[in-house]
Amino acid sequence: MLKLVTTTDVPSRHFGIPKAIEMIAEAGFDGCDWSMFPYAEPGDFFDQPDWRVTAASYKKTADENHVPFLQAHAPFPTFFPEDAEKTARLKKALDASIEACSIVECPNIIFHPGAFYPLPTTEEGRAEILKKNIEFYSAFLPRAKELGVTICTENMFGYSNRYQRITPCYFSFADELNALVDALDGQIGVCLDTGHTVLVNDTMQHMARVFGKRLKALHVHSNDGVHDSHTAPLIFPMDWEEFGAALHEVEYDGPMTLEADNFLVPLPKDMIALGLRFLCENARYVASLVK
Repeated sequence: MLKLVTTTDVPSRHFGIPKAIEMIAEAGFDGCDWSMFPYAEPGDFFDQPDWRVTAASYKKTADENHVPFLQAHAPFPTFFPEDAEKTARLKKALDASIEACSIVECPNIIFHPGAFYPLPTTEEGRAEILKKNIEFYSAFLPRAKELGVTICTENMFGYSNRYQRITPCYFSFADELNALVDALDGQIGVCLDTGHTVLVNDTMQHMARVFGKRLKALHVHSNDGVHDSHTAPLIFPMDWEEFGAALHEVEYDGPMTLEADNFLVPLPKDMIALGLRFLCENARYVASLVK
């Protein structure tokens, strides 16, 4: 059976990461995902002088509760084309996030690609985006290799300010991500975000098959095809049986990481534990379809 993982994001906001780890274990999950979303902000985690000691304490808590860190999500957005200072600060945080994974013995970390939008209309424009991302990921690969951490890229979506709606961007589709992975000689993997596929009128099962052996990680959640809902997998109608068949075909053996944070957001604080138990059963059902 696949490892079932949930993010520390929402429970940690209410209770702190150590308690969130305990709650994830009590809900029945086999591991956890370290959400580092805001860690590039001034004064946040990586600005603390003892952050490495704190990370080691998270590892101890995870070990005690038998829920290892199996995946992590680095800070984002990836870089700021018009702001060199912010980009430099983010690069420092991304470097630190790889080291943090090493400390907690987390094998995979997800870095968003630089998915600029609106989508360029020329081949030259798209080639330039690919080139920038090859350079971006290449800068982190030596450190990641040294520390034994695999970086994964992720399928994304864009947004049209003109029409006020989600649209495709470069790196919305599997062949675009495959080109990036192959250009880097397979030194990075792909994290398939199931909800993002629907937003660009693709399917998670089709993308899984196109990724094939490049697929190393998952962000599992559902949405209505209009909003990036990030809710529990079975809330909106998506073809989970076919997705399970696709994962089986490509022999995916990584963790099934729920990125369904928004399912927990509206719950009262004293119902977060119940919500986590529901998410765990939801994930177990999806995992049972991988056959």
